[in-house]
Amino acid sequence: MSNRPVIGECQHAFHMHCIWKWLETETAKGLCPMCRQPFTMDKEKDVNKGVSLPDENRYMAQENDNFLTEMGEPQITDAMSVQDLSAGD
Repeated sequence: MSNRPVIGECQHAFHMHCIWKWLETETAKGLCPMCRQPFTMDKEKDVNKGVSLPDENRYMAQENDNFLTEMGEPQITDAMSVQDLSAGD
């Protein structure tokens, strides 16, 4: 790793070793530490040429798995349907 800068598509810049360390944490969830948008490198920037960071998709997949686990099995509820709501029109 190096002190080389990398620039995200969100235009936030970080030292490569800093953003790498951040993205490796569970807390990061693959998001930019400044704006919390998914952190992907701006491939158009010359400074990012030849740089690779941890796989962003791994964080999104883990987050989706956690969400599905928390949701559990679908349950029948007494919630109104869209048809019920539009019946008054």
